[in-house]
Order: sequence, then structure tokens, then C-alpha cells
Amino acid sequence: MAFFLVCTDTLNLGGISIQNQTFALAETLADPFGEQPIDGFLGLGWPNLAVDGVIPPLQNALPQLDSPLFTVWLDQRHQTNIDPTAGQITFGAMDTAHCDTSTIYYIKLSSLTYWMFPFTKFQLGSYTNSKATLAISDTARIGFGVPQVDFDGIIKFLNATFDSKNNIYTVPCNQINSIPEMRFTFEGITLHVPASNFIVDQGLGNGQCVVTVFVLNGGGFGPVWIFGDSFLRSYCNIYDIGNKQIGFAKALH
Repeated sequence: MAFFLVCTDTLNLGGISIQNQTFALAETLADPFGEQPIDGFLGLGWPNLAVDGVIPPLQNALPQLDSPLFTVWLDQRHQTNIDPTAGQITFGAMDTAHCDTSTIYYIKLSSLTYWMFPFTKFQLGSYTNSKATLAISDTARIGFGVPQVDFDGIIKFLNATFDSKNNIYTVPCNQINSIPEMRFTFEGITLHVPASNFIVDQGLGNGQCVVTVFVLNGGGFGPVWIFGDSFLRSYCNIYDIGNKQIGFAKALH
């Protein structure tokens, strides 16, 4: 939780100047926000999600963009303090340098709040869930947020071990190449996320790698799944504001 003041200023973003943009200026922060190496959050959701009717920056900037969309590409995991090119966000255009835009899979949004969309099937090896469900694309999340039933199925298939010290599940790093990819089916097409993007070495030092899947308890409200950085490292996400859809293009590395 954060306590904040509402203020107005000019936001300069990649050569775009957004006049009279409303901000929330935090006065106090709850953990873990005060410990993170960031100065704030730039909300890229829809106006319906904004607090107190504030118009989000990107909505205010639309008249200045070449096209009403933005593209997010994330590189493979590495030390960002050594190589700062951990990803790129392109406002108003496709990212043709980092994304295979020759084939883009578009899905209509289910809600104009989060970037929420449906998918019909999930599979990891012998574990399958064919129940249609909703997911959101979230650049601020690590891995995947999933329902308890899918979490249990994933952990069981991976034969993952619980690390009580760090409150995480792990598998041996030397097994990553033998673990099958995650498969997601959307309106007749299937996209694949390799194990190297959802099982990562976070420097535990014991030969174990972390399964970046967490339980999402939505209480019946909002999305059932969250597609975080594991999916974004596999597919560029094209947030098409003008056509109210999201597109997925193979990420180039």
C-alpha cells in the first residue's frame, strides 16, 4: 500500500512530451516497493483501470504516436547492471529489430481494463488443462501466475522440490534442456514457451534452478492466469490500442 498526493506535470518519454499529465506522488511506501531499484510505475493499462478517472499517460500521448500501439520485447535473462539492454519498449510502432513481425497472432481483448485475453488450453508434458480461461499480459511480473490446480499439476510433472528457506520450488539446473516446453492454445493456434524461460538460475549456488510459477488467487475476480516475463521473453507482445487486441510475435535473440 502507498499513500500519495495527486499532482500534475509534464512527462517526457522517448521524445514525446505529454503536457498536464496527472501523477500519483507517493508519500509513504509499504514493503517491498521501498526496497526495489525503481523510481515508480508507468501504468500502460486502459483508462477503466485508472484511479479517480485519471487518464493514463499513453492515452494522452496517442495523438503524437505514428500508430495507436506499443510493443514490448524482453531479452534472455542476464545481469542488467553489466549489460543494460534487458529489453525494449517501442511506442507507436512495431519493434521490427527484435520481433519476427512476419507472423503476428492477434487476439481480441476480453476486457478494456488489463490487457486481458482468452486461451483455451494449457499443456506441459503429460499435464493438460483444456478449460477455457482468461489471462493478462503483465510486464511487471516474473514467470506465470496460475490457479492452484494448474500450479499443482506443473509442480508434480516437474517433480520440483520445495525450498523452505526461500519459499520457492526448484529443479536441477542440468535438467532444463530435457524439460518440455509449455504450450498455450489460442483460437486454434499454439504458442510455445521453452523451459529455459520459466525455469531460471537465480544464483542459489546449489545447482538448483527456480520454477518461476506462482499461485494466483483471484477470488473469482479478474484474470485466472498472469503471463509475465517468461512469456514476454518468448514472444513480443504488441498492445494494439486502436483495434482493442493484443498480438504475439516470436521474440528474436
